[in-house]
Amino acid sequence: ELFAAVRKPSRHLGAQSVQAEFNQRLEVFQSVLRTSGLAARPVRYVHVAGTKGKGSVCEMVRAAIDGAGYKVGVYTSPHLHSARERIRVGQRLIPRDDFARLGVEALRTLRGHQWAVFFDLLLVVALRYFGEQQVDYIVLETGIGGRFDSTNIIASPAVCVITSISLDHQAILGDTLRDIAWQKAGIIKPGVATITSSRQHPDVLAVLREEARAAGNGSSLVEVTPSRDMLRDAAAHQPLAGDVQVENACLALAALRRLRIPPRGLGSAYWPCRLEQLHLEGVPVILDGAHNGDSVDKLLQEVRSRIGGGQLWVIFGAGMDKSARDMTELVARGADAVYVARARHFRALSAEALSEYVPEAYRGKVRRIGGGAAEVLDEVVREASRTSAAAAGADVALGRTESMRQLRALRPRQPGVCVLVTGSLFLAAEAR
Repeated sequence: ELFAAVRKPSRHLGAQSVQAEFNQRLEVFQSVLRTSGLAARPVRYVHVAGTKGKGSVCEMVRAAIDGAGYKVGVYTSPHLHSARERIRVGQRLIPRDDFARLGVEALRTLRGHQWAVFFDLLLVVALRYFGEQQVDYIVLETGIGGRFDSTNIIASPAVCVITSISLDHQAILGDTLRDIAWQKAGIIKPGVATITSSRQHPDVLAVLREEARAAGNGSSLVEVTPSRDMLRDAAAHQPLAGDVQVENACLALAALRRLRIPPRGLGSAYWPCRLEQLHLEGVPVILDGAHNGDSVDKLLQEVRSRIGGGQLWVIFGAGMDKSARDMTELVARGADAVYVARARHFRALSAEALSEYVPEAYRGKVRRIGGGAAEVLDEVVREASRTSAAAAGADVALGRTESMRQLRALRPRQPGVCVLVTGSLFLAAEAR
């Protein structure tokens, strides 16, 4: 039943029927809040929406609340290796026995509701588990959108955050930035501060401001101008690597100020497959789940700035519901070599279909089409190791696989090869 729910297709969120469907969702999840005991307790909620950076912000807020000595539940998606990753109290995943027990209960709760998908089932599990654990705070990451999202059930969160918005899931959210921003802005509530970045696209900011005014009753849109100075002035450590994480850390910091939580615990945040670096056979390998054109473009710029004159070889795959053509063109233009792979996820595009998006001018860069992430990574690392050794004029010793908590200044002593796995969080997770 869980597997069938995963495969249930989403529909366009602008349809009139979706509002009626959301009303049913609201009724069910408010009942879950009551029966879990959460409705009767003074739990403070942090609600996070956006296209990119939602999970990073959730993890940083979680780390600070946890570090301040409070009990915090976190519900995020998707997962890398186990669905239990989506439901945590502090850093601890929901135990297997609790996951199984509450999963059976969730199936009973949602049976007969045609709108229920995998995300809904796990949200029921999460809320009941958080109730049992008597948490002080709950951090909720929206799934797709926000306005009609199943997490949009809290009438008065302590604070809301809307991260960077760009084109993604257009078949569901709408074709323009204004359409998508309207969906994300659905989490704005009367009397609640919503944190966002002043660097959002003007069309996005216009919609967010309109929705904040419409919410009324003291609702405010707090526009943060992200900078390293903001973090430095607050003595806040940026725990996750990359320039894009400066913005996410500043949004998290602004939310924490509203909660009156000190940022001391930020340094313990750990969010894998976001500029995560491994060293395999002496070759730097970066895993990143960037999965739309804007995020892939920024990722390529970030990695290029760090490897100097080294070569960038990209293992690339994408999902069916993503802007595959845009991402493929960016990767083909920005990489020195491209290996087109496919994640095992059922929504993954075939490597053959993806390779058709490579512009004619860059087809010579494509060295392989097909294969899974781990298989292709093994092959690429062996070849990159030989290439880097030749560039350095020396043999490269085989080393123990070493996972780093974050990517620091990556500057090879000799211009060698850096391997990047991206285009899909599922592909990056398989490579990991």
